[in-house]
Amino acid sequence: PMINVHPSLLPKYKGLNVVEQAMEAGEKVTGCTVHYVNEELDGGDIIMQAEVPILPEDTIESLTKAIQRKEYAILPAAIEHVKQQLQK
Repeated sequence: PMINVHPSLLPKYKGLNVVEQAMEAGEKVTGCTVHYVNEELDGGDIIMQAEVPILPEDTIESLTKAIQRKEYAILPAAIEHVKQQLQK
């Protein structure tokens, strides 16, 4: 199976410019999702998610970096989860 890391808490904010969308919507929390890839854009089953607070002083750039740090943290665990599922 193929997996993807997406910079939002799916199913919210699929596609592109999702950090901007979350900020413009006034969200207090965003995050990232590792999910299986299927034929639907950002629509595959969710493997793992992690939240990232949106701070008052955040810019698109600073929030993007915070989300990327969280992505780097959860991706190895998500890969391990997929690996264990495949071994069953």
